[in-house]
Order: sequence, then structure tokens, then C-alpha cells
Amino acid sequence: MLGGLERLFRRNGSRFIIDDISQLIKSSTNPWELMQLHKFLFDAVRYEFRDPQRDMDYSALDKVVERNKQHVAEGRLEDTHPNVVLLVVGHLENPRMYYKYTDFFRENGIAHIYWIPLLHFQHTKANAVFFNRMADHLHKITGKEKIDVIAHSRGGLVTSYAAMLKDEEMNRFNTIINVGTPFHGTFIANAAYYALMGGIGERLLEKMGYSITPLREMMYCSELTETISKYISTVKGVDFYSIFSLKHDEAVIPGVCSIIDSKNFTNIDVDEFLNLKRRVGHARLTQDQDILDLELQILKGRFNKERFLQKHTIITFEEYRRERDGKNLGPKEYDDVLNRETVFA
Repeated sequence: MLGGLERLFRRNGSRFIIDDISQLIKSSTNPWELMQLHKFLFDAVRYEFRDPQRDMDYSALDKVVERNKQHVAEGRLEDTHPNVVLLVVGHLENPRMYYKYTDFFRENGIAHIYWIPLLHFQHTKANAVFFNRMADHLHKITGKEKIDVIAHSRGGLVTSYAAMLKDEEMNRFNTIINVGTPFHGTFIANAAYYALMGGIGERLLEKMGYSITPLREMMYCSELTETISKYISTVKGVDFYSIFSLKHDEAVIPGVCSIIDSKNFTNIDVDEFLNLKRRVGHARLTQDQDILDLELQILKGRFNKERFLQKHTIITFEEYRRERDGKNLGPKEYDDVLNRETVFA
């Protein structure tokens, strides 16, 4: 039935729009992905949609760090990784869904891995400031050499923006792995924003203490996403990766929006590289064991980036946008945009 619907759309509509619809249908009708999405929504509601750690109280976090240090000293944990690893969650994600992540990496010699929650209803700049404070704190109390990051979805945008805010301290980062990050936005954000009546809904929700500004920021080729992607493509001295599902991500549509056109970035389409028979959607990107193994290889320096780049090529986002929108990516003066609080505040 879905195949017939897809063929009907293809005869009567834009190829790009139909590809977007097809990607959404194929991803959201995958039973395993549906199960993960339901779990995600349940966890998000259970998390009460609250903004975590607004008071910057790190006492509970400090206890976890000290406990891990003690476990290492007692031989209960192995700590062979020189850097602290920060796991940055995505939009509306309950950090508790990442227990499997932290357990897996700690079992493989990375004792100091900690998640960083988001202020879900705050704009990206506020989240970036929050990230920098927490990252600096963890970097200091763990005594590690540098910072590695695994960031899911919007967490990748927040991490990149945080790097922009402290550009002079970029050398504190060693490796940044982005997983399912909409570096050029997503049409899902457009649809969700206007489903909430756009600016009217935004003002009504803000009166209730909620903001949908993050949706506006994550729209397809928004000013914020293009500012971030422009900046991050110029950064040197940090090992950047973007891991994504080009055809099966139901949240980043089109899938090419996870691609960064830069020699500094290694873009990995898991469908093609891992030759997965199963469809890996947005939620599954955080849970799939093959992807966890890939992230571990990267952090441990076992991933042969040069060999990968020789064997795997992928369309650039600029090529895609030129074909779809009929225009090139315009230059962005991110230094100016960073100071425009009306855009991001």
C-alpha cells in the first residue's frame, strides 16, 4: 500500500518533496523504530519537560565522578582513555535513556563518560553556555587531558555553538562525534513549528513557560543552522565526525542535512558503511550496537579514517541544495550573527 502511495506521489509532485515523505513513511512505520519512539515519548513525559540543573548544582555529578575514581582505584573499572567523554542528549530526550551508552563505554576502558542534559525549552545560545560551564567543570574535576564529545541530534548543534562561543579554547576538544545532527535543519522542525501555529503558538506557549524557539532554530536551512555549519566547517585541530542514516532518519529530513561539506569532517552514512539490513532511524541511532561499536573505534583511535574516505564518497550538501533550491549556500558572517540576540534569544 505504501509503495503504491509513493508511486502516486512521484507521478504528481516534486521529486524532493516525495523523497522527504517517503523517508518519513519508511522510517516511522518501522516497528522497532516505533517502539523506540514510544519509549522516547514516555521518557520525555516522565522527565516532566523540565529544564535540568538550572541552578548549576553539580554536587550529585561530583559524587558520580568521585565514585568512578574510587572504582578505578579499586580495580572495578578500567580507565585507559586520556580524555573525559561528554554525551550530549538531543531535544526533549531524557538523559536516563543513555544508561546503555555509559555502561558500554565504561566496560570498554572509558571510566569517565558523563551525559550533559539540555535546557529543552531554551534557545541554543543558552544551552551552549550551559554546556560550556558543565564541560569545563567535568574537565577540571576529572583531571583529563582533553574533552571528547558524542552528541545526538540537537546536542550536536549545541556543542558546535558552544565551540563558537569559546573559539579561543577549541584546543580543549579532541574528538567530536555528531549522531543524527541536523546541521542544516530539518523539515520536521518546519512542520512542527507551524503545526503549533507558528509565532502565535510560540507566544501562547511562552506564557505557559514553554518555548518552541528550538523548533524555529532547527528549521531547514535556518539562519542558526547555516551559521553553525559554516563555522564548524572551518575549525581545524579537532577530529569531527557526523554519523547518520541518509534514508531512514524520521527526524532529520532530508537526511543530507547531517552532512558537513568540509575536509575537517568525516561523514558516515551507517546504512551504506555498516551495510545494515535493518533500517536505523533517529531513535535507533542512539541504541544500535553496531553504531556504539563504531563510536568506540573512533574514540579509541582504531577507525581508519583515510581508508574510509578513499572507499566511500557521498553527495555534498551544497550539491544537494543547488539541485533542490536552485541556489548555492550563501556566505554567513557568523561573528555578526552571534551578537544578534533577536535571532537566538
